Amino acid sequence: MGMSVPRLLRSMTSRELSEWMAYERHEGPIGPRYSHEMQAQTVELLQILIRAMTNSKDGESRPILRADRPWWTPPEKEESEEEYLERIQREQHAMRGRG
Repeated sequence: MGMSVPRLLRSMTSRELSEWMAYERHEGPIGPRYSHEMQAQTVELLQILIRAMTNSKDGESRPILRADRPWWTPPEKEESEEEYLERIQREQHAMRGRG
């Protein structure tokens, strides 16, 4: 598991260690091979999901739209033309003051 026995025993309970040992006996040694297999399974699942998302019922493929912002951030308020011009003028004024 990539750590010394004393550190391992401090980091998990006996029950957790027993569960990992049973898992390893059933699935095989945990290590780089396990990591690669998990990555391969993840990639395969993502491919399936992307195909499912991009294929419509009529057979036409749909594009996946790029997110302009992370899902956890609220959408920004759209600026009116006047607000945009005011913001640009404020920024230009601030830049002139620095020069």
